[in-house]
Amino acid sequence: MNASVIKIFFPYVLVIISLENLRFSEVIVFVGIGFSLFTYLCVKNGDFRTKNFIILVISSILIIISLYNHEKKFQFIVDREITITGKIIGKKFSSTDNNLKIFEIKILNTNDVLKMLRGKELLCTFYELDKIINREEILNFNGILTQNNKNNLIIKNCKLRSRLNNNKKFINTNFIKLYFQNAFKSISLNQDVNAFLNAIILGNKNLMSIEEKDIYRYSGTMHLFAVSGIHVGFIYLILNLIFTIIFKNRFLCQAIITVFLATYLDIVNYPPSAQRAFTMILFWQITKLLNKKNNLVSSLLWSALITIIFDPEQLFSVGYQLSYSVVFAIIIILSSLNYKIKNKFGNFFLSSLKTSYAAFCGSMLLIYDYFEIIVPGSILINMLVVPICFVFIIILFIIIILLPVFDFNFYSETIYFLKYLIDYIIKFFTCENYTYFIFDKKNDVNNFLHLVYPFTFFLYRKLFYNSFLSFISLLLIPFFIFLFFI
Repeated sequence: MNASVIKIFFPYVLVIISLENLRFSEVIVFVGIGFSLFTYLCVKNGDFRTKNFIILVISSILIIISLYNHEKKFQFIVDREITITGKIIGKKFSSTDNNLKIFEIKILNTNDVLKMLRGKELLCTFYELDKIINREEILNFNGILTQNNKNNLIIKNCKLRSRLNNNKKFINTNFIKLYFQNAFKSISLNQDVNAFLNAIILGNKNLMSIEEKDIYRYSGTMHLFAVSGIHVGFIYLILNLIFTIIFKNRFLCQAIITVFLATYLDIVNYPPSAQRAFTMILFWQITKLLNKKNNLVSSLLWSALITIIFDPEQLFSVGYQLSYSVVFAIIIILSSLNYKIKNKFGNFFLSSLKTSYAAFCGSMLLIYDYFEIIVPGSILINMLVVPICFVFIIILFIIIILLPVFDFNFYSETIYFLKYLIDYIIKFFTCENYTYFIFDKKNDVNNFLHLVYPFTFFLYRKLFYNSFLSFISLLLIPFFIFLFFI
């Protein structure tokens, strides 16, 4: 692993965590002590022209910017009514009140007194909002600017005044999205299939029934309908396979793939999990093109660092923590347990099982704490469903591209069969108190442990290098999670 990114990432993350849990003056003292100690070591070892000194400078700049921004946000006048124009960039759900709608909104405009709010991304709460609000919509609304119990700025008691058109995109991809939606209608045999296609490709779950959403949630497969990293990964694999055959120039090939991925992100309105996957793939592409040794952990950490540099609040979001914890667990566990079977089908089956199990281990603590549920059945379900979804997405994109030329009645039947097969597997292996467990009363897990948790998988790789011990310890990971974290 590249040690440089670790030396930058961890001090920066520790400062962000400290700002959320300690007084500002205490954080300044700790940062000063750390900076003085590191500077002393550089002076003692004569490291002023080495990589370590450059790392110290970069870390110091990032930390100073973080401290400055944190101090500035407490200079706002709070507990006052303001009028805001902002763009919806995310939705959240309240577990206690169904009438409460929570949106993450990027502030585009406000009055001159609070002009420093412009460009900020704040949580805004609407109560009894009777209109469906979609991502990327621009709203004009009133609300009370205040602070939550973590001293983060929020806007509460929001009331919608008007909805504005969003025509400020540099490249408008709405016509592509509309083409997709029309294509889904033409190849769908019924409304359920149409809703499934819109959810799995565009991340639009509004057409799905509540019963369908509950089934996917309790089976641990809801990530398939959130345009998560798995979608970006699938599309990258498909495009890479196609364009490496067409183009011999590696730079041109990867540049075209990047453009396609960026276009897809625009179509689905930049969900945070897909943005993170795109950033990680971009770093992986760069290291590959520069003929450097591909290091997935370093690419993952660079992606994580870049994300929180632009938005430190992401560090405490469930999407950020889930994305990186799951991928981190998959990388560490799969690289540690590299036993293979000579039979190709058996090896594929084993690889799918290890990946699904690693994803369960990486998400278990966070799913338990945020959603009050544990879904061990997702290990088997995802192992079976994810490969089918990969084939499903490939066939679907081929149909979408060739739809104006060919009649796809036969392929509509194929889509229906694959959708039926996915639903059958999910429903067959989903049973309360057997494949998933709901916790009405649970202990809250400290947010700091959410951030420490992914790196505990390093201990797994360090301690269990023997194949037999790795296998045994792999089976015990969920028990260790309960023992030490829950």
